[in-house]
Amino acid sequence: MIDRRCRSHVVSCCRYLQNGFGSGQLVYGGYYTTTVDPSSDDFTIVVVKISYDHAPCTRPKLPETLSRVEPETVTFQLDVASLGGNVSSLAVWRSNFEMETPLLFAQQDDVAVTPSGEITLQVAVGDCITMSTVRTARHGAFPDAPVPPSVPQFPLPYATDFEDASPPAQPKYANHTVVLA
Repeated sequence: MIDRRCRSHVVSCCRYLQNGFGSGQLVYGGYYTTTVDPSSDDFTIVVVKISYDHAPCTRPKLPETLSRVEPETVTFQLDVASLGGNVSSLAVWRSNFEMETPLLFAQQDDVAVTPSGEITLQVAVGDCITMSTVRTARHGAFPDAPVPPSVPQFPLPYATDFEDASPPAQPKYANHTVVLA
């Protein structure tokens, strides 16, 4: 699950690679996930290392075994054959939510990809790092972009008696929050 604070690092138009095949856990706490664009050779790796104390809203809750999160040097091995030998470096952006003054989506120096396809990266506690072949990403306001017209998807007004779905199915527009009076 992507931490809500890292969503600006995640490319949403792509396919996520499975655990063990481009996504997985870091040795000293944290995880990485890779997305690939099925219509091009572009890919993005997002590395997240949030301490146990700073992840109370992570769902599902982090297990106690992940309470020891430490900085580490991480090496990724890319499949050079599938890259066609065309990738010598990746663009890097970094956020860190546990610094005294948080760092938010700051572009870093490119990370080198060795001829054998290795990438080595220092990951600090609190980091959310994006490495990508996409070099046009940026974070902030976009005053020149027109605001798209509103196209409401939800029918208003809406009412239901919840009889339209038989258990275990859920009603079409079920609210999954609990309200206590």
